[in-house]
Amino acid sequence: MKTSKIISATLLGAGVTALAIGCSSSEPPLTPASGTLVERTYYPESGPPVAGLEGREGAIFELTRARCDFEMRCMNVGIDRKYSHLDACKYHFNTAGYDEFRADQCWAGVPRAALQSCVQSIDRLSCGDTADDLDDVSGCDPDDLCS
Repeated sequence: MKTSKIISATLLGAGVTALAIGCSSSEPPLTPASGTLVERTYYPESGPPVAGLEGREGAIFELTRARCDFEMRCMNVGIDRKYSHLDACKYHFNTAGYDEFRADQCWAGVPRAALQSCVQSIDRLSCGDTADDLDDVSGCDPDDLCS
């Protein structure tokens, strides 16, 4: 009986030690909260990503970023401005993007080279121009981008 208590105590001690060693780590867990980039892959309705194409949603988000950068640069974001804050600008252009890049027309995505060309055109706009309607921006017509 004394031997079984010693064996039980030894096994318990070894288990606690193993647990403590296993749980201690000098590196924090990799989570979005720790600032670690979590990579996502976009799969369009047609299947896995295709080389040289940006998914429809990725294209919409990239154009929203470029359009809101333009609005910020032209002082159109802020209290008593066209967009009260950056989130309002993003909401406006994301919503517009889903209307401009309809799923039935843009299901296969947008060629990355054409998307980059459009973004560069938006970056070159002067504040007298507008980014509201992509048809008016050189190289940004959604009908051309989605084909």
